Amino acid sequence: MFALAFVDRDAGGTLEQIKSARGKAHRALLLMVAVVCLAPREPDIQPLKRKSSVCAATQQVLPGAHAMGYGSGLTCRQVVASQRVCDLCAQVRRKSVCCINIFTVTRRKGAPRLRPLPTAFISELGAVSAQGSV
Repeated sequence: MFALAFVDRDAGGTLEQIKSARGKAHRALLLMVAVVCLAPREPDIQPLKRKSSVCAATQQVLPGAHAMGYGSGLTCRQVVASQRVCDLCAQVRRKSVCCINIFTVTRRKGAPRLRPLPTAFISELGAVSAQGSV
């Protein structure tokens, strides 16, 4: 699907680019596609609320994966927006939201940058006088 989605958006792509697009699906240990049903359902929950719930649940997978020692990320743009993926999901009356990638971390980033103390960028207003000025 990744390779076909690439070909759909760039028919002039090289064989190397198509192979690279196909390889993206195999880079993660686990690749999930989050989908939402926007068709009328029982109980009647508005489609926007359903989509928001799927997005919130999807976002919670990421810290869960990190807590277990894995890396994770979302792919939200070109693959899930491709007509082929939309057609595939439409067959089951669903809409794709994003791809969730869970992977093994092979290297760590450097030491985290030091954050400034809150006092460096936060100030307090003085007490309000009886006349309302500061």
